[in-house]
Amino acid sequence: MYRRPFKGLRPLRLDPISPKSSPLAIRLSLHDSIHVVHAVDWDAIVHGGSPYLRHAHLSALEDAMEGRMGFRYAVFHDMHFEPLGVAAFQVLDLEDNGSGYGPALRKFGSVIGSRIVKELKVRCLLCGNAFHCGDHGAHFRTGVPIEVRHQAVEMAMEHLRTAPAAPPRITALIWKDVPRNDDVACGQLEARGYHPLRMDQAMMMDVDSAWHDLDGYQAALTAKARTRARAILDRTSDIRITDLSSADVEGFAPVMQRQFEEVVARAPFVFGHFQVSVYAPWKELHGDRLRLR
Repeated sequence: MYRRPFKGLRPLRLDPISPKSSPLAIRLSLHDSIHVVHAVDWDAIVHGGSPYLRHAHLSALEDAMEGRMGFRYAVFHDMHFEPLGVAAFQVLDLEDNGSGYGPALRKFGSVIGSRIVKELKVRCLLCGNAFHCGDHGAHFRTGVPIEVRHQAVEMAMEHLRTAPAAPPRITALIWKDVPRNDDVACGQLEARGYHPLRMDQAMMMDVDSAWHDLDGYQAALTAKARTRARAILDRTSDIRITDLSSADVEGFAPVMQRQFEEVVARAPFVFGHFQVSVYAPWKELHGDRLRLR
Protein backbone atom coordinates (compact mmCIF):
# COMPACT_ATOMS: atom_id res chain seq x y z
CA MET A 1 0.00 0.00 0.00
CA TYR A 2 1.33 3.43 -0.93
CA ARG A 3 0.79 6.45 1.23
CA ARG A 4 1.18 10.12 0.39
CA PRO A 5 4.64 11.46 1.25
CA PHE A 6 5.10 14.78 2.95
CA LYS A 7 5.51 17.51 0.38
CA GLY A 8 8.79 18.73 -0.98
CA LEU A 9 12.37 19.13 0.12
CA ARG A 10 12.75 21.27 3.20
CA PRO A 11 16.00 23.20 3.82
CA LEU A 12 17.59 22.80 7.25
CA ARG A 13 19.92 25.49 8.58
CA LEU A 14 22.27 23.75 10.99
CA ASP A 15 24.50 25.36 13.57
CA PRO A 16 28.17 25.77 12.61
CA ILE A 17 30.30 22.85 13.81
CA SER A 18 33.02 25.24 15.00
CA PRO A 19 33.13 28.94 15.95
CA LYS A 20 34.95 29.79 12.70
CA SER A 21 32.69 27.85 10.33
CA SER A 22 29.48 28.97 8.68
CA PRO A 23 26.02 27.47 9.24
CA LEU A 24 25.43 24.37 7.16
CA ALA A 25 22.49 23.77 4.86
CA ILE A 26 20.94 20.35 4.28
CA ARG A 27 17.83 19.48 2.29
CA LEU A 28 15.31 17.22 3.94
CA SER A 29 12.61 15.04 2.41
CA LEU A 30 10.00 13.43 4.69
CA HIS A 31 7.79 10.43 3.93
CA ASP A 32 5.09 8.57 5.84
CA SER A 33 5.80 5.17 4.26
CA ILE A 34 8.98 3.33 3.36
CA HIS A 35 7.19 2.15 0.21
CA VAL A 36 7.46 5.61 -1.36
CA VAL A 37 11.23 5.72 -0.79
CA HIS A 38 13.32 4.15 -3.55
CA ALA A 39 14.78 0.94 -2.09
CA VAL A 40 18.07 1.03 -4.03
CA ASP A 41 18.80 4.62 -3.00
CA TRP A 42 17.90 3.98 0.65
CA ASP A 43 20.03 0.82 0.90
CA ALA A 44 22.96 2.53 -0.81
CA ILE A 45 23.04 5.00 2.09
CA VAL A 46 22.60 2.45 4.91
CA HIS A 47 25.16 0.02 3.44
CA GLY A 48 27.55 -0.89 6.22
CA GLY A 49 25.16 0.33 8.91
CA SER A 50 22.53 -1.41 10.99
CA PRO A 51 20.74 -4.33 9.25
CA TYR A 52 17.59 -3.08 11.00
CA LEU A 53 17.69 0.00 8.75
CA ARG A 54 17.56 -1.95 5.49
CA HIS A 55 14.63 -1.05 3.28
CA ALA A 56 13.18 -4.58 3.21
CA HIS A 57 13.46 -4.93 7.00
CA LEU A 58 11.57 -1.69 7.59
CA SER A 59 9.05 -2.53 4.88
CA ALA A 60 8.16 -5.86 6.53
CA LEU A 61 7.76 -4.18 9.92
CA GLU A 62 5.59 -1.38 8.53
CA ASP A 63 3.29 -3.86 6.76
CA ALA A 64 2.95 -6.08 9.84
CA MET A 65 2.19 -3.13 12.12
CA GLU A 66 -0.25 -1.33 9.82
CA GLY A 67 -3.07 0.24 11.82
CA ARG A 68 -1.22 -0.23 15.11
CA MET A 69 1.44 2.48 14.86
CA GLY A 70 2.73 5.10 12.46
CA PHE A 71 6.00 5.35 10.58
CA ARG A 72 7.97 8.29 9.25
CA TYR A 73 11.19 8.41 7.22
CA ALA A 74 13.68 11.15 6.45
CA VAL A 75 16.26 11.41 3.67
CA PHE A 76 18.94 14.09 3.99
CA HIS A 77 20.57 15.65 0.91
CA ASP A 78 23.29 18.20 0.38
CA MET A 79 22.52 21.38 -1.56
CA HIS A 80 23.37 19.54 -4.81
CA PHE A 81 20.67 16.95 -4.01
CA GLU A 82 23.17 14.19 -3.29
CA PRO A 83 21.90 11.91 -0.48
CA LEU A 84 23.84 12.18 2.77
CA GLY A 85 21.87 10.06 5.23
CA VAL A 86 18.55 8.60 6.30
CA ALA A 87 16.55 8.28 9.50
CA ALA A 88 13.60 6.10 10.52
CA PHE A 89 10.93 7.15 13.03
CA GLN A 90 7.94 5.52 14.70
CA VAL A 91 4.76 7.09 16.09
CA LEU A 92 3.41 5.05 18.98
CA ASP A 93 1.94 5.29 22.47
CA LEU A 94 3.72 4.77 25.76
CA GLU A 95 1.02 3.22 27.94
CA ASP A 96 0.90 2.70 31.68
CA ASN A 97 -0.11 -0.93 32.16
CA GLY A 98 -0.51 -0.99 35.92
CA SER A 99 2.72 0.50 37.19
CA GLY A 100 3.00 1.88 40.69
CA TYR A 101 2.69 5.40 39.28
CA GLY A 102 -0.88 4.90 38.03
CA PRO A 103 -2.99 5.99 41.04
CA ALA A 104 -0.91 9.10 41.67
CA LEU A 105 -0.98 10.10 38.00
CA ARG A 106 -4.75 9.62 37.77
CA LYS A 107 -5.28 11.77 40.85
CA PHE A 108 -2.97 14.41 39.40
CA GLY A 109 -4.84 14.24 36.10
CA SER A 110 -8.19 14.89 37.77
CA VAL A 111 -6.75 18.04 39.32
CA ILE A 112 -5.22 19.57 36.19
CA GLY A 113 -7.75 18.12 33.76
CA SER A 114 -5.09 16.50 31.61
CA ARG A 115 -6.46 13.93 29.20
CA ILE A 116 -2.98 12.48 28.73
CA VAL A 117 -2.49 11.96 32.44
CA LYS A 118 -6.01 10.55 32.88
CA GLU A 119 -5.50 8.01 30.12
CA LEU A 120 -1.91 7.29 31.18
CA LYS A 121 -1.01 7.21 27.50
CA VAL A 122 1.57 9.44 25.83
CA ARG A 123 1.86 9.72 22.03
CA CYS A 124 5.57 9.61 21.13
CA LEU A 125 7.66 10.28 18.07
CA LEU A 126 10.59 7.89 18.31
CA CYS A 127 13.83 8.03 16.36
CA GLY A 128 14.85 4.40 16.10
CA ASN A 129 12.99 1.18 16.69
CA ALA A 130 10.97 0.37 19.78
CA PHE A 131 11.40 -3.36 19.14
CA HIS A 132 15.19 -3.52 18.81
CA CYS A 133 17.83 -2.73 21.40
CA GLY A 134 20.48 -0.29 20.29
CA ASP A 135 20.90 2.82 18.17
CA HIS A 136 19.18 1.95 14.87
CA GLY A 137 17.54 5.27 14.06
CA ALA A 138 19.80 6.89 11.47
CA HIS A 139 22.80 6.33 9.23
CA PHE A 140 24.91 8.81 7.27
CA ARG A 141 27.58 8.52 4.62
CA THR A 142 31.21 8.51 5.70
CA GLY A 143 32.55 12.02 6.05
CA VAL A 144 29.44 13.66 7.48
CA PRO A 145 30.52 15.11 10.85
CA ILE A 146 28.80 13.56 13.84
CA GLU A 147 27.61 16.98 15.01
CA VAL A 148 25.84 17.47 11.67
CA ARG A 149 24.21 14.04 11.91
CA HIS A 150 22.71 14.69 15.32
CA GLN A 151 21.53 18.19 14.48
CA ALA A 152 19.92 17.05 11.24
CA VAL A 153 17.99 14.17 12.85
CA GLU A 154 16.84 16.27 15.79
CA MET A 155 15.59 19.04 13.49
CA ALA A 156 13.84 16.48 11.29
CA MET A 157 11.94 15.34 14.38
CA GLU A 158 10.83 18.90 14.99
CA HIS A 159 9.59 19.15 11.40
CA LEU A 160 7.65 15.91 11.83
CA ARG A 161 6.16 17.01 15.13
CA THR A 162 4.80 20.24 13.67
CA ALA A 163 3.94 19.03 10.14
CA PRO A 164 0.29 19.48 9.04
CA ALA A 165 0.07 15.73 8.36
CA ALA A 166 1.55 14.81 11.75
CA PRO A 167 -0.58 12.62 14.05
CA PRO A 168 -2.40 14.57 16.77
CA ARG A 169 -1.13 14.88 20.32
CA ILE A 170 2.55 14.08 19.83
CA THR A 171 3.76 15.11 23.24
CA ALA A 172 7.17 13.44 23.53
CA LEU A 173 10.18 13.13 21.24
CA ILE A 174 12.39 10.13 21.99
CA TRP A 175 15.81 9.36 20.54
CA LYS A 176 16.58 5.65 21.07
CA ASP A 177 19.18 4.50 22.14
CA VAL A 178 21.96 7.05 22.45
CA PRO A 179 25.03 5.49 24.13
CA ARG A 180 25.68 7.24 27.38
CA ASN A 181 29.38 7.52 26.51
CA ASP A 182 28.54 9.48 23.33
CA ASP A 183 29.32 12.86 24.86
CA VAL A 184 28.68 14.79 21.63
CA ALA A 185 25.18 13.39 21.09
CA CYS A 186 24.20 13.60 24.73
CA GLY A 187 25.48 17.14 25.05
CA GLN A 188 23.68 18.34 21.93
CA LEU A 189 20.37 16.73 22.85
CA GLU A 190 20.41 17.87 26.45
CA ALA A 191 21.20 21.41 25.27
CA ARG A 192 18.02 21.27 23.17
CA GLY A 193 15.84 20.19 26.08
CA TYR A 194 16.12 16.40 25.97
CA HIS A 195 16.49 14.42 29.20
CA PRO A 196 18.28 11.08 29.61
CA LEU A 197 16.09 8.10 30.50
CA ARG A 198 17.48 4.96 32.10
CA MET A 199 16.48 1.87 30.15
CA ASP A 200 16.82 -1.86 30.83
CA GLN A 201 20.26 -3.28 30.22
CA ALA A 202 20.85 -5.06 26.91
CA MET A 203 21.04 -8.83 27.40
CA MET A 204 24.67 -9.27 26.40
CA MET A 205 27.51 -11.36 27.84
CA ASP A 206 31.20 -11.50 27.07
CA VAL A 207 32.26 -14.98 25.96
CA ASP A 208 35.69 -16.13 27.12
CA SER A 209 37.86 -17.45 24.29
CA ALA A 210 38.49 -20.56 26.41
CA TRP A 211 34.80 -21.52 26.34
CA HIS A 212 34.71 -23.84 23.34
CA ASP A 213 31.56 -25.57 24.60
CA LEU A 214 29.14 -25.62 27.52
CA ASP A 215 31.56 -27.68 29.60
CA GLY A 216 34.16 -24.96 29.30
CA TYR A 217 31.64 -22.39 30.52
CA GLN A 218 30.61 -24.55 33.48
CA ALA A 219 34.23 -25.08 34.45
CA ALA A 220 34.57 -21.32 34.95
CA LEU A 221 31.65 -21.19 37.41
CA THR A 222 31.85 -21.49 41.17
CA ALA A 223 31.05 -24.93 42.55
CA LYS A 224 27.62 -23.79 43.75
CA ALA A 225 26.67 -22.19 40.43
CA ARG A 226 27.99 -25.21 38.51
CA THR A 227 25.86 -27.59 40.58
CA ARG A 228 22.78 -25.45 39.98
CA ALA A 229 23.44 -25.22 36.24
CA ARG A 230 23.80 -28.99 35.94
CA ALA A 231 20.57 -29.52 37.87
CA ILE A 232 18.73 -27.21 35.45
CA LEU A 233 20.19 -29.05 32.46
CA ASP A 234 19.09 -32.39 33.92
CA ARG A 235 15.53 -31.18 34.51
CA THR A 236 15.24 -29.76 30.98
CA SER A 237 16.91 -32.64 29.13
CA ASP A 238 13.62 -33.60 27.44
CA ILE A 239 13.11 -30.17 25.90
CA ARG A 240 13.59 -30.22 22.15
CA ILE A 241 15.03 -27.11 20.47
CA THR A 242 14.29 -26.63 16.77
CA ASP A 243 15.45 -23.96 14.35
CA LEU A 244 12.43 -22.30 12.74
CA SER A 245 12.17 -21.48 9.06
CA SER A 246 10.05 -18.66 7.66
CA ALA A 247 7.24 -21.16 6.99
CA ASP A 248 7.50 -22.47 10.57
CA VAL A 249 7.09 -18.94 11.91
CA GLU A 250 3.95 -18.46 9.84
CA GLY A 251 2.49 -21.67 11.26
CA PHE A 252 3.42 -20.93 14.86
CA ALA A 253 2.62 -17.19 14.72
CA PRO A 254 -0.73 -17.42 16.60
CA VAL A 255 0.87 -19.39 19.44
CA MET A 256 3.90 -17.09 19.56
CA GLN A 257 1.68 -14.01 19.58
CA ARG A 258 -0.39 -15.36 22.46
CA GLN A 259 2.73 -16.13 24.48
CA PHE A 260 4.12 -12.68 23.72
CA GLU A 261 0.91 -10.97 24.82
CA GLU A 262 0.96 -12.93 28.09
CA VAL A 263 4.37 -11.46 28.85
CA VAL A 264 3.33 -7.93 27.82
CA ALA A 265 0.24 -8.16 30.05
CA ARG A 266 2.53 -8.31 33.08
CA ALA A 267 4.73 -5.40 32.02
CA PRO A 268 4.28 -2.13 33.98
CA PHE A 269 4.59 -0.11 30.76
CA VAL A 270 3.80 -1.01 27.14
CA PHE A 271 5.60 0.68 24.26
CA GLY A 272 4.01 -0.56 21.06
CA HIS A 273 2.06 -3.77 20.40
CA PHE A 274 4.44 -5.94 18.40
CA GLN A 275 3.19 -8.46 15.83
CA VAL A 276 5.43 -11.54 15.82
CA SER A 277 4.29 -12.52 12.32
CA VAL A 278 6.91 -10.07 11.00
CA TYR A 279 9.59 -12.63 11.88
CA ALA A 280 8.57 -14.69 8.83
CA PRO A 281 9.64 -12.08 6.23
CA TRP A 282 12.58 -11.09 8.44
CA LYS A 283 13.80 -14.71 8.39
CA GLU A 284 13.53 -14.71 4.61
CA LEU A 285 15.54 -11.48 4.47
CA HIS A 286 18.29 -12.21 6.99
CA GLY A 287 18.65 -15.97 6.55
CA ASP A 288 21.09 -17.65 8.94
CA ARG A 289 21.94 -14.32 10.56
CA LEU A 290 18.53 -14.42 12.26
CA ARG A 291 18.19 -17.48 14.47
CA LEU A 292 14.68 -18.35 15.61
CA ARG A 293 14.34 -21.31 17.92
